[in-house]
Amino acid sequence: CNEAIELLIKSNAIDGIFIPKGQINQGNIMCVKERNIINKDFVDNGKVILASNLVGEIKMILRLIDKVGGKSLVEKVKKAIGFLAE
Repeated sequence: CNEAIELLIKSNAIDGIFIPKGQINQGNIMCVKERNIINKDFVDNGKVILASNLVGEIKMILRLIDKVGGKSLVEKVKKAIGFLAE
């Protein structure tokens, strides 16, 4: 079970948030509108960032670096870790 999804459901904050398909388990599927479940590994709505696998988590971290340090820092980090995916 994903703790981020559990927190959003319990706090009634799940409405309007797109959720990567890999983050939803059978116990939570009834609490999320089907149209909000998308087939991506990473989602950022401006307030909440969710990732569903290792590549998604790397993309999430790079997005945070971009927000804090800018695109040039992101490119340096991507080069340093050998991350080629977009």
